[in-house]
Amino acid sequence: MPATFEQILHIFEGGVKAVGDGVQDTGGSGYIYDYDMPITTQNTVQTYTIEGGDNQQAEEMEYSFVTDFTLEGNAGEAVMLSSTWNGRQVQQSTFTGAIGVPAVEEILFSKGKLYIDPVT
Repeated sequence: MPATFEQILHIFEGGVKAVGDGVQDTGGSGYIYDYDMPITTQNTVQTYTIEGGDNQQAEEMEYSFVTDFTLEGNAGEAVMLSSTWNGRQVQQSTFTGAIGVPAVEEILFSKGKLYIDPVT
């Protein structure tokens, strides 16, 4: 699916490190999130409760975290994101009410920046 600026943070929080709120970019309207990789300790990730289903039944998976993710892209197109989530168990549930569909902006390959430190 296309990666979005608003939702890719859930993948990083659930699979790399829980960092919370970002720092506003000086001179810009964006935010900067640092996912530093430790040398002597293990990162702590954010776990999520994921709901899914159809108009017949809802299911819920608690304590979900990302085991792997892939980012791919081509010039002029949206960055594509896929991820694998693991959780404790899947059980029947009901959908949480009053949740609206959020407004999101796709990350076009020319609009996003990803910096990878060669040391860590």
